[in-house]
Amino acid sequence: MKDNLMLLAAGIICALLAWAFFAYFQNAAFTILLLIFAITVLAKPVKSKFSHSKKKPNK
Repeated sequence: MKDNLMLLAAGIICALLAWAFFAYFQNAAFTILLLIFAITVLAKPVKSKFSHSKKKPNK
């Protein structure tokens, strides 16, 4: 029962945060989400490029 209430509370908080984000930023919200997506997609190959050079081969 306690887990169900915690899950319900987390869902309500996430819904309120999403509403506040779109209500505050309005038309710019989709631009912000697109920028976050683009930065994430571009950062992953850069991270993997630099992390491979630091790994030691297994013997």
